[in-house]
Parts: sequence; structure tokens; C-alpha cells
Amino acid sequence: MGCDEIRETIFLGGQLDAAGQAHVQGCDMCRRQAEALRMVTAALAGDALPGPPPALTARVLERARPVLALHARTPQPVRSSSRLPWAVVAAVGLLPIVVIFDAYVLRTIHALLSLFMPAPLSTYIVFNLGSLVVLLVTLAYGAVPLLADRQTRMESAG
Repeated sequence: MGCDEIRETIFLGGQLDAAGQAHVQGCDMCRRQAEALRMVTAALAGDALPGPPPALTARVLERARPVLALHARTPQPVRSSSRLPWAVVAAVGLLPIVVIFDAYVLRTIHALLSLFMPAPLSTYIVFNLGSLVVLLVTLAYGAVPLLADRQTRMESAG
């Protein structure tokens, strides 16, 4: 066992075997630190965690009451001039342009990679990149109704 393992065993409260005890007796650094490590271990083990002050719950609830009341309000009905339909129409209207642009970029990347790599490898890389682009576009377009609804609710609340 090395010095680090000996000190770790002492710190964790383990028992040293004969070789470990002989090492502690022969090593000046381990001998000096062994008693300090035992004292630290005993102090940490004997120290109970303090409980919360008795009035803490009441104080936290009192300070949180305005925030809880703000979030506990019932949602207001969505106004008739909701942005949700317009946001969806704008997003879906731009979708063909996004798809055409992404296809063009992916085709260009495939052509450039094919100059330096075998065709199957460049196809594989572009396919993975395309899958990532599809995922990101799906997430972005899936967020449009959520963001528009949130914007409408914020305007009606404020």
C-alpha cells in the first residue's frame, strides 16, 4: 500500500493490516498525518446536522406568498385575436423555403465531401447531418405554437 491508500483508509475509518501499520510507523509523513486524520474523521462522524430553525417554514411561506399567488391565478381565456393561427401560418408558409435551402446545403456538402472521401462515407455523413437538421427543424416548428400561446397568455395577463 502506498501513502495515499494508507491515508484514505485511515480517513474512512478502516482498519490497517500489519503491512499498513508497519508503513505508518516507518513513514514520517503518514505517522504525522494519521492522528490528524483520525481526529478529523471522528469530528465529522460525531457532528450531527443542525435542524432548521423552528420559524423557518413560516418565514419561507410568508416570503413566497406573493410569488405563489401570482402563479396560482387561473389562466385568463385566450382573446379572440390570438397569435397562434398567424404564427402557425407563417411557420408553415416558410417551411418549403427552409426545406429547399437545407436540401441544397446538404447536396453541396455531399459534393464537397465526395471530393475527399469515398462516396458511401460522404453519403453516410450527409445522411447523419440531414437527420440532425430534420430533428432541429421539427423541434423548432413544434415550439412555434407553444411560444405563440405563451406570448398570448403573457399579453392577456399583463
